[in-house]
Amino acid sequence: MVTYTGSGVDGATIGHGLNVKPGMVIVKNRDNSNTWWAVAHTSIANGSVVALNSTNASMDSSALSRGVINNLNSTTFAAKAGTFSNETANGNGEKCVAYCFAPVAGYSSFGSYTGNGSTDGPFVFTGHRSRWLLVKCSSTTGAWILHDTARTGYNVMGNELRPDDSTGEYAVDRFDIVSNGFKVRSSNATLNSSGATYIYCSFAESPFQYARAR
Repeated sequence: MVTYTGSGVDGATIGHGLNVKPGMVIVKNRDNSNTWWAVAHTSIANGSVVALNSTNASMDSSALSRGVINNLNSTTFAAKAGTFSNETANGNGEKCVAYCFAPVAGYSSFGSYTGNGSTDGPFVFTGHRSRWLLVKCSSTTGAWILHDTARTGYNVMGNELRPDDSTGEYAVDRFDIVSNGFKVRSSNATLNSSGATYIYCSFAESPFQYARAR
């Protein structure tokens, strides 16, 4: 996690300290309530983001108050600036926070899959059993889908939460969470429309690669 004050300079770089290219970066302007939660992801085109508080598809800077995160690399990301006082990522003098996540084998995974429109949906390899799973359609409009194994604990996973709205749990079956990834078990367009692209973020239930034997 890093905090910084925007410079208003287009393409200003911010260090993230991960020493590897982030799989996902989430930025929020702390000074202005009218800004969005901008999310850059390894499976979204450079210069485009999705908004954690919106169902919109991936957008370029003109749709997010011209505050966009791009050029992710092993040491920095760049924050685009425009002409508005409520810039999402790099308004002059605006205080921002960035949550930067690295892909770590056996612990965290960031990627995408293509929907097939079937209840026998795609299998997505993450290299671990997910404790926490977040999915969003990036190619068209769709809600953010959040599941965890603490609340349901068995397949098919239900009790869905949606970060983009204030509703409580949705009692719907979406995924099988397995030892090395997840399997989509719904034909709903929110997570499995034929030909649509979905991005995901997954954190492991038991990151054995870094466990200490006793």
